[in-house]
Amino acid sequence: SSTARIGDSAQIIAADVSAASVNNFIKDDIGTNMDGTAGGAITIAGIESDTDLNLTTLTVVENGASVRLNGTSADDGRIELSAFNDIVFHERVAFKGGGVGSGIGASSTLDAKDVVARVQIGTSPATSDANVLLQSSGEIALRANSTADVTVAVSVDNYGGLTVSVADAVVEVNPTND
Repeated sequence: SSTARIGDSAQIIAADVSAASVNNFIKDDIGTNMDGTAGGAITIAGIESDTDLNLTTLTVVENGASVRLNGTSADDGRIELSAFNDIVFHERVAFKGGGVGSGIGASSTLDAKDVVARVQIGTSPATSDANVLLQSSGEIALRANSTADVTVAVSVDNYGGLTVSVADAVVEVNPTND
């Protein structure tokens, strides 16, 4: 997890203010990540890859904090608070097998349902009495974003008299951005 925090009762006066939290998860494309083989008169085998990804990226302005810009025109600066998750995941899984009777399988799963990017005003999002001041003549930008570049490739190559092959690729990316 990653957290950028403007502390409890902090007093900031500046020309510009930027607080950002970032999480980068990178699994580069290196070709085939997992490669298996099996053979024999009767073959039953498989290969499986499971990735569970949990990211919490938080930028918070805690209770009682004051963030003020000292400019007087709309062009005199900005307050920018951001939280960003960047997911790059490339995986290739391959399995080869054979025999007179052969049953093989290969699977790859990316579970990225617990990915959170949040900009939070106040120590606890459940309360409304945080007494936080954000003051600017210019722009105040609050951003929470997540991106995902995902490739999952699964292949099986099965040969023999009686064969059964199963290939399964599952990708679940469901970020929460607030």
